Amino acid sequence: QIGLEDFIFAHVRGETKEVEVTKTEDALGLTITDNGAGYAFIKRIKEGSIINRVQAVCVGDSIEAINDHSIVGCR
Repeated sequence: QIGLEDFIFAHVRGETKEVEVTKTEDALGLTITDNGAGYAFIKRIKEGSIINRVQAVCVGDSIEAINDHSIVGCR
């Protein structure tokens, strides 16, 4: 059931971007979820967080790899 406050994301493969982020605080400030098909994506970004200050990272972006290690298909 979908409520009035729920988000619906349509994931379309866009341009690949590589972002380098240095974790200088306890948390990066983002919520990651999966789409049930093995792909992780950014669900939420906390305002004022490390990730919020990285202009290239947006809600809905798919995450394919971390430190050159593929996470596609990981849970």
